[in-house]
Amino acid sequence: MSGGAQRDAASVAAGVAAGGDAARSWRALHADLRPTGSSADTCAADLKKPSSWEPKPPPLPDADYKVILRIRGGLDCTKLHPCVLRQLVLKAVGLPISSPDQIRVNPTSHTVLVSTSSMDRADLYHNIRTLKFNGVPYEVVTHVADPVDSCRGRFHLPLDYADEEILPTLQRCNPAMTIGAARRLSTTETILVVFRGTHVPFYINYEGCTLRCRPFRLKVEACTRCRKIGHRQDVCPSTPDAICHKCGLKDSSMDHECEPVCVVCGGAHITCSPLCKQRYKTKTPKYQTPKPSEVPSSRTPSLNRSQERGPQRGRSKSKRRGPNSTPKELDFPTQSTNPHSTSHLPNPLKVSWAQAASSNCSLSQNISLEKVLAENASLKAEIQKLKLELQSRMPLSNLSQHSEPRSFIPAQSPPAVEPTIPLPPTDMDTTMPRDTSQLPPSNKRKTPATPREEESLSDTVLTLNDRINALENKTQKKFAVIESKISHIESRFTAQETGQAAINDKLDKFLDFVQTQMQQTTAWIAAVTANNPNIAVPAFSPTPPPDNGCKP
Repeated sequence: MSGGAQRDAASVAAGVAAGGDAARSWRALHADLRPTGSSADTCAADLKKPSSWEPKPPPLPDADYKVILRIRGGLDCTKLHPCVLRQLVLKAVGLPISSPDQIRVNPTSHTVLVSTSSMDRADLYHNIRTLKFNGVPYEVVTHVADPVDSCRGRFHLPLDYADEEILPTLQRCNPAMTIGAARRLSTTETILVVFRGTHVPFYINYEGCTLRCRPFRLKVEACTRCRKIGHRQDVCPSTPDAICHKCGLKDSSMDHECEPVCVVCGGAHITCSPLCKQRYKTKTPKYQTPKPSEVPSSRTPSLNRSQERGPQRGRSKSKRRGPNSTPKELDFPTQSTNPHSTSHLPNPLKVSWAQAASSNCSLSQNISLEKVLAENASLKAEIQKLKLELQSRMPLSNLSQHSEPRSFIPAQSPPAVEPTIPLPPTDMDTTMPRDTSQLPPSNKRKTPATPREEESLSDTVLTLNDRINALENKTQKKFAVIESKISHIESRFTAQETGQAAINDKLDKFLDFVQTQMQQTTAWIAAVTANNPNIAVPAFSPTPPPDNGCKP
């Protein structure tokens, strides 16, 4: 063994001795849960997968230990060169530059990941507490990532149970499961458990009780210091400006009254609150697949084509046609042989009023106030138009029975024909024969709209009214926030004007005092001169002082 290798081994042994119980805890976790086989095939398979957005660095070996460093104090690790950052980390643990360990920087979460194949060197990285850059020490918080072949679950346990007894009890009560770690999250009743494998069990046994176990979901990291998503405020590299952590207002006093605004969803609640519906991370697909609406299917009947043809005349029942025969308009169209044919593509410019209403109601969180007002006006006009059409198409008997408009008859269904009462034949009818050749063909009686269709359309109108009310409430809240900010600005301007007026009053009093003193001094000089005429009082000379060669 060479001298450098001996020094490396000695430093590693010293770091392990200084690690303590924290090193043994993560060592036991990886010893129980890490995979036994090699990961060379897995890495080769990952390299063949195409990247979705931008080129990614090559994957780190699955068998390595990953230590994550969170550098606090405002040090932006994304602006440092990776080689410089690696030298700082190796210098902190006392390892040489020739160490084979790799380092990666996450620009989103502002964390540093160190990958090593040695458990002893992982202990050294795990024990880092400070990093010095340009002579300034920065606090570092470290933790060891879970093994690759592991998953995390959670269940609830009262606070009466001791934290140090949770892991041994779980391992004793669940011998069929490989449990690597278990700890309580802060001072809550939630217990985080690390299992071996990729599936979290539905139930877990604890002291003879079967408890429900659910997968542990990561929360979206949001910074209340710079109002950005992706990292927390303890590792934020931005300058400490005076920003309210509730509403995000700059240059505001700490005791001002404001309405909280969430950084994640923009709602009226505190960031990372349980009321936030977007506080959990969502899994993004690795490969982009086309949406069903973008790829037209030749096996699916088009609704727009049936609407373009307009209402078709019904056909009478034929004796030759069996009961199981299907009309032609319900048959699926055959697959087109021309790949460039656009006859089966739906017209994107023709949409129904229900699709327009649903698209108008699905507003994004960061929409501007002008767009909200425009959408609200368009929805009101659409509702008014539907109500007028409903009143014009509904019979008078239905209007008298229902206190509010229930539905309207679709435009494609023709109006119902009222039945006519046959009159008794007259003498003229019996004596004179009818000429049926000149009479128009009799219209067939068509089925009126069913009550079920009317109820469904009424529910649609009520749903639109509810959405409009919700939109109006949201607009009023936006206006309230704007008014509060305007009142805050006006109060600050009023305070500045009051301070300026106070300063002007003090200046006026000072000038009055100076004038009074000058008058008293002048009177005193006049009195002294009158009593002693021999005293010569120097007269004021308005001439400027002599120039000694100094230029301004």
